[in-house]
Amino acid sequence: APDGYTILMGNTSTLAIAPALYTRLSYDPVRDFAPISLVTTTENVIVVHPSLPVKNLKDLIGLAKSRPGQILFASAGSGTTSHLGGELLKAMAGIDIVHVPYKGSPLATSELIAGQTQLSVSSLSTATPLIAAGRLRPLATTALKRSPVLPEVPTVDEAGLKGYEITLWQGFVVPARTPDAVTNALNKAMVQAVRSADITAAFNKRGMQIAATSTTEFGAFIKREVARWSEIVRRAGARVG
Repeated sequence: APDGYTILMGNTSTLAIAPALYTRLSYDPVRDFAPISLVTTTENVIVVHPSLPVKNLKDLIGLAKSRPGQILFASAGSGTTSHLGGELLKAMAGIDIVHVPYKGSPLATSELIAGQTQLSVSSLSTATPLIAAGRLRPLATTALKRSPVLPEVPTVDEAGLKGYEITLWQGFVVPARTPDAVTNALNKAMVQAVRSADITAAFNKRGMQIAATSTTEFGAFIKREVARWSEIVRRAGARVG
């Protein structure tokens, strides 16, 4: 109900990817929701099993071209950012790597560590401790700017695939037709909360950056993201159903 008590924490998948990926979706992220505020942003990191003889993205692309169809990339499932990130890498680099979808990130990660697959476009929160332990090797992060969590790791864009960008975000929305007075009050409260020192530190620890916005800014952001992910899905040739 549009009364201010029904609030959704939306994200990249539900508000931007789903409209492009699914042919039959029961909601429209722009028409059916009123934006409150963007909350956090983060990125993924392209990681490989340490046994793969590559040290950087250029090495990976060269190896993949010499071994078409032999390198397996794990994802947390079809339609996830780890899947689309790998498909976009395939499309932009012109390489043939094989998608292996798993039922969630934990299984995809454990199979990668075990050497059953060789590559993944993993979340920072999942990959960072494994990178520190030497169990995965990072090649590049997926935002246009380097991650403060892995500042020594170049971006994919820096590494040669210009324009490659996979960013993840979360934000609050409410049902459409919620009164402006209510959305503005919620925005003020949520922005104040997420900018508090404790919450900022908690998100930063997980590799996320605070990105609080106005309702208008978040609405425009969602529209841009729907268009951007539609293009990513098109370029990747991905479709779930």
